[in-house]
Amino acid sequence: MTRRDAHRTARHSRRFFTSFRKPCEQRLLPIHPNAGDDSALQGNALDPPKPPLPQTALTACDPATPLDALWSIAHERPELRQWVIANASATPELLEYIAQAGGPNVARCMRILLDSLGS
Repeated sequence: MTRRDAHRTARHSRRFFTSFRKPCEQRLLPIHPNAGDDSALQGNALDPPKPPLPQTALTACDPATPLDALWSIAHERPELRQWVIANASATPELLEYIAQAGGPNVARCMRILLDSLGS
């Protein structure tokens, strides 16, 4: 290896390895100024999106569960529809869908809900 080749190799390796020593903030994707507050659009690698909510009976009857998660449970998990009926934040449209779609114990839970509203 000639002296010139050794110099090129050393220069290339310095450039290659110094790129890994940059702080994390400098290696992030640029943020578009009109991106808004949505962190998924910003490309921020230090703030990953939240994992999806588990589809369980506890999630289905929790009033803090987002409405889109309740719709997802009602569509995908017929055995959990009775627990969505028990959720205080379920909308009339969601309850109507569940009543029409049916499922285990749905008719009984709807009767209980309607009886409690009538009293």
